[in-house]
Amino acid sequence: MDGFGGMTTDDLMKLVARVLRENTYSARKYETDKILDFYYFVQEKYIQKNPDESEEHFQKRQKVWFNIVLPIVDVLARLYRKPAVRTIEGVSWAQNAIEGLQRTLQNVDEFTLLTGLVGVRPYWDEKRKRMRYFIYTPDMIDVVISPEDPTEPEVVILSWGVDDGERIRSITHVWTDELFLKLVDGKKTEETENPYRRIPLVFFRNKDPLYHFWDILPIGRGLVKANEILNKAFTELDWTVLLETHGQLVLKGAPQGYRPLVGPDTYLSVPADGDAKYINPNADIEKALEYVNSIVDATLMSLRIPESTIRITSSTAKSGIAIIAEQSSLAEWHEKRAVQFQSYEEELIELSLRVYATHSGKTLPENVSIRIDYPQPEKPITKDEILDWQFRFANYLATPIDFLRAKNPELTEEEAIEIYEKNKAWFKENIETVTPAEEAFLKVKAQEIQGNQ
Repeated sequence: MDGFGGMTTDDLMKLVARVLRENTYSARKYETDKILDFYYFVQEKYIQKNPDESEEHFQKRQKVWFNIVLPIVDVLARLYRKPAVRTIEGVSWAQNAIEGLQRTLQNVDEFTLLTGLVGVRPYWDEKRKRMRYFIYTPDMIDVVISPEDPTEPEVVILSWGVDDGERIRSITHVWTDELFLKLVDGKKTEETENPYRRIPLVFFRNKDPLYHFWDILPIGRGLVKANEILNKAFTELDWTVLLETHGQLVLKGAPQGYRPLVGPDTYLSVPADGDAKYINPNADIEKALEYVNSIVDATLMSLRIPESTIRITSSTAKSGIAIIAEQSSLAEWHEKRAVQFQSYEEELIELSLRVYATHSGKTLPENVSIRIDYPQPEKPITKDEILDWQFRFANYLATPIDFLRAKNPELTEEEAIEIYEKNKAWFKENIETVTPAEEAFLKVKAQEIQGNQ
């Protein structure tokens, strides 16, 4: 069976073996592993000793680490916090084909942020007769790029390890538009035609590639670097605090090599002209904490995340309005990411429909319309905006309907009035009465709408 580009299967096997061999210890895979370790709280092994420190002394010291990767990614991964509305016209069974997609995309958002790129594969679970989705991070992916377009792969190689109870076995899936191969420990165990006639993966990215498939922008790279600096600072600070609270025993005139075990019931033997005392480094702990916070602040600033997200100490109180106002950059991040991800998700839905139809016996129409509406983030209201709207209401320059449409541009006037009337009825029943001015305004608006109809 031909592989791709006129290659035989044997030639393709040799190409795959060479690609895997060349990339086994690649910097990309090491970086991805490290990013995921920091995200999953596996950080202690990355704390390094000081250049002039002995290995024995370093091993005795307590290692201190603090995970900033997970909470920052949690702040940024907002796109799928609320379900998107997916409208697929022309396919009655479409919802069956994308079962579990929303939950998968929540993870895709997070891991794309972390590693810069993930591959998502829709998969038909024959046993359960339903769709599933697999997510592959860059440490599991190798590609052979197209000579015509270096940003697109012609061969995708997916690799991972499986513990079969005796040892870790290497599993490799190889996909081209025409062929699928499965390898176990480098030996071919399965070879079939690709029933989908395309590589069944969609790649999600933080930024589209410029020159090469592996032009990726992992947010986790900078977060891990900052986290390493913090862990180093915390580990040093822990040692300093230990010396500050307990002090360092100094023996004057004691024989060389004399290392007593000090305790409440211990007597020290020193010469007549000797001395024994504890000394403290008198370290400025507050300045050390300021340094730690400066690293956190610089990291947050580079990602346009409010400083209120993570604080090691809370030296100053911030008002609710100030914190809400800081969220404006996150709203902008959300809007840009929605534009970026919409095309990826549309491709993934198209592929999911194809995979589902292939295995369920359904017929996929030629013309399928897909529309994705992401929930808009709530627009933050600054203190100045609040005062401005209060002035407009007090001077009859604006109405609550105007406010609703200003904050939700997609609303029609009829929809805004419907929302307002619903809220007004609730407040009238539960809290307060409606003012005559409000009642008169709604009657006029209702008459206008009826007249236009």
